[in-house]
Amino acid sequence: MPSVAPAARQKLERPPADRPLGVLIRDRRKALGFTQQQLAKILRVNHAQVSRWEAGLRPTPFQIVQLATVLHLSLSLSSECAQTGEPIMQEVSA
Repeated sequence: MPSVAPAARQKLERPPADRPLGVLIRDRRKALGFTQQQLAKILRVNHAQVSRWEAGLRPTPFQIVQLATVLHLSLSLSSECAQTGEPIMQEVSA
């Protein structure tokens, strides 16, 4: 599993809250240097499932929490989330 040094983590772009979840998953995966296969292995899913998430298929709530952890994202289930139906995920500050 590739690791991200703290200095490299600081250089990662902070994702806007209005970015679609699939785009956020793809962008963070690439920024951290993971392939779809590597992310799938960590999450114990098929790499096709990662591809489906990135294409817009919604992960389960449990998978969203797993993704947030692995991709170093904070998860907000605020009232804004209830309006859009999308969880708000942002980079965790170091």
